[in-house]
Parts: sequence; C-alpha cells; structure tokens
Amino acid sequence: MPTPPDSPSPNLSPYAGRWVAIVRGAVVGQGGTPEQALTAAKAARHKETPEIRFVPMNTSWNLPPLLERIRAALPARQPVYLVGGAVRDLLLQRPLHDFDFVLPGDTLKISRRLADRLGAAYYPLDAARETARVILMDEDGQHDVLDFAALRAPNLESDLRDRDFTINAMAMDLRAPGKLLDPLGGAADLRSKRLRACSPASMQNDPVRVLRAVRMAAAFNLHIDPETRQQMRAAVPGLTKISPERRRDEILKILNGPSPHTALRALDMLQALPAIFPELSSLKGVEDALYVQSGFCANQAAIPPLVGRGDVIFSDRLNHASIIDGCRLSGAKIIV
Repeated sequence: MPTPPDSPSPNLSPYAGRWVAIVRGAVVGQGGTPEQALTAAKAARHKETPEIRFVPMNTSWNLPPLLERIRAALPARQPVYLVGGAVRDLLLQRPLHDFDFVLPGDTLKISRRLADRLGAAYYPLDAARETARVILMDEDGQHDVLDFAALRAPNLESDLRDRDFTINAMAMDLRAPGKLLDPLGGAADLRSKRLRACSPASMQNDPVRVLRAVRMAAAFNLHIDPETRQQMRAAVPGLTKISPERRRDEILKILNGPSPHTALRALDMLQALPAIFPELSSLKGVEDALYVQSGFCANQAAIPPLVGRGDVIFSDRLNHASIIDGCRLSGAKIIV
C-alpha cells in the first residue's frame, strides 16, 4: 500500500541497488529481490503491509563516448534503455563494442533515423518483432554493433524480468545515465559472483539457457545458484527440442571461451552431453583404444587428458589449429 502522505521520507541512499520495505516512513526490511525485502519486513512487522520499493543505484559509469553520440542523435524525449550484457560489462569495466537497447515506440523508424545521423549502416533484422541493427566502423576498422528492440512486455521492469539471468536483467536510461535500473538484484549477484535465473521458469521457457548458464559461469568465473542448477537439470531434456542452429551457436561460444574444459565438465555433471554430443557421451567410460577419424580430431582428443591446470605448454605460434585447440581444451597455461 502507498506510504501515508504525512509519513517522513526515509533516507534510502544506503540501500542503493536494493529492494526495501517501508512502513510508515521507516525501512523495515531490505534485500536483493522484492521477495527478500518482503520476507525481512514480515519478520519485523508481521501485522503490517509494507510498501516494496526499488532504490536505483547512482553508479559512477565509465561510459564510452559513443553512448553520448547516440543520446545526442536520438529524437528529443525518446526513452531508450541500454540493457543486458552491455550494462553488465560496463559494471565490470570491460571493453564494450556490442550494445543492446530497448525502447517503446517505432523501433525500426527510430533506429534507421539514428543510423542516418551517425553515418552508420542499418539492417532491419525482424520487422515483425521490431528488431534492427546499426553498425558503425571507426577509423581503425573497429566495429560497434548497436541492436535495437521493442519492449517485449508492457513496461521495462516486466521486460527485464523476462530475461535469462539477473546479471543480464539490468538497464540504464540514456536520458539519466547515472542511474542503474536493477529490479532483480543483478548488480549484487555480480559482486557476489553468483549466476541466478530471473525466474523459476527461465530454463523451461528456453532450455538453451542451460548451455548459456554454463558458458557464462565459465567466462565470468561465477558460481551457479543452487536453485538455478536444479532448474537447469530439469530443463536438460528440452535441449533436444531446441533448433540445432541455436545449440551449435552456444556450443561454439563455449569452445571459444576462456575455460571450455570447465564448461564441458559442468555439462557432463548436468547430464547434458547426451543431448548435445550423443556420439561423444556414448564413449564415456570406454577403456578401449582412442578412436578418432582424423589427425585433427586426434590432437584435440589426445592433448587434454595428458595435461591440465597447473601444467605449462610452450607452444609454437605456427602450430596446427588442432594442437592449439587441444591445448586450450586442456586448461593448461599456454606460453607462445
């Protein structure tokens, strides 16, 4: 219920980036999610109904200059939000060249107009779903990719809640770039190095997120939340119903990531390998001679069992690609 008008306004600055529960002008509970804040409030004031409110985080962003150019080129008063992995990478202070935006309104028209003003290439990706891509190239040949999409829900918060993981469910309003919009506590999860699904139905809604979770955990050195792990195991059978192209794309990202061996072991523990590598999983436990169909496969298969973490491989820069892949899969340190 709303806070009564005569209630004092509480100081919420200590709770930036958190959800708070307010009763008669006082904070009586807080947490990383609305549910946590409500639970804390009920423990303290079980007879009262609190107001649950998110406290935006005023973050000191190291914003790329390109964002200012985009903001200046947009129509006046047009709401546009930077979302997803781009916000996550800004918080991690990682280099950013892929930007995802959501906005209400005519997405295709607005993104085309933006491309014209920036002198960039414009590509409509899906007219029915109102998604488009704008690509800029600087003098050094570096590409910046801007993807635009219409809100997939009635409002921004609902759109964020429908996403895969909390660390990808944050947004920044280009009109107020110092304020982080984080309804699910993604920033807190990022600080805690925790990967958590946005909802109990996240994995069942799109089983390819099982692969994505493993990839992201390996790429960002995150631990997967126990409830999310349970959801992943339950969603594994659904991987066979995902299009081969989507499975392939995630698998290639895993193999090209920083710790493919860790990700593959995690998939094995989840019993997901039969759904994505049925031929490989059938060889598990076989003690017969190693069978491969080519020298390329032989190098990839033979090197990882021989070396691993704690080992150092001194590699020639001109090594065959199969040897390089085998070394990377092993997890050993490579010195060229």
